[in-house]
Amino acid sequence: TSPIELIRQYRKFSIYPPEDKSWQINSAGFIGNDDLLVGVMDYSDYNNYIYRYSSGVWTGWVPPGYGTNRVNLNDALLTPGGKLFALVGYGNSASACLIEGDNNTCHLSSAVFNSLAACGETVYAVGNAGAIAVYRDGVWSSEASGTDNNLTEVACSANEVYAVGEKRTAIWKTNSASASWQPVSNLTEKEYYEFTDLVYGSNTGFTASLKAPQT
Repeated sequence: TSPIELIRQYRKFSIYPPEDKSWQINSAGFIGNDDLLVGVMDYSDYNNYIYRYSSGVWTGWVPPGYGTNRVNLNDALLTPGGKLFALVGYGNSASACLIEGDNNTCHLSSAVFNSLAACGETVYAVGNAGAIAVYRDGVWSSEASGTDNNLTEVACSANEVYAVGEKRTAIWKTNSASASWQPVSNLTEKEYYEFTDLVYGSNTGFTASLKAPQT
């Protein structure tokens, strides 16, 4: 299996799966300095699993309420205050959940969520069909994105939140409960184009990767 290539605080990490495993890496999210959750598809049975890599040791990770690590993971993060959030579900589903010990508090929705971002202790989850869930002041709520396109990535600065997705969709808002999402100006939708990554840097601002159709 190829290594998991990760970039954290402008440093690149290469983490190798166990030698006896043959995995396709679907997702990975840091939940500590040397601690991450990894979503994989195991070629031995073609099922999705979640594993935790901590201090060089791999273990199966079981989300509260699931009873097995045979679960899909789309993303995971730890807020500055130490709260763990993960996008988990059976099959192709992925709910937005706060994980607290043996309990979870999930956003009640049938939406499939793809990406998480923490703006301090406020957490945004974006997903298919324009779905957006926000955990603010201890409560999950939905926000209207203004699009039906799938949203693939979300990122935060101190004051703003951006989300991007298929058909070159890009939207933003200020990190406020009263603010509304709006399209990024001068960027129109375009069929067969898809944003596949979105990051924020204090020196570079928001940077997105755009996948274009092959010609």
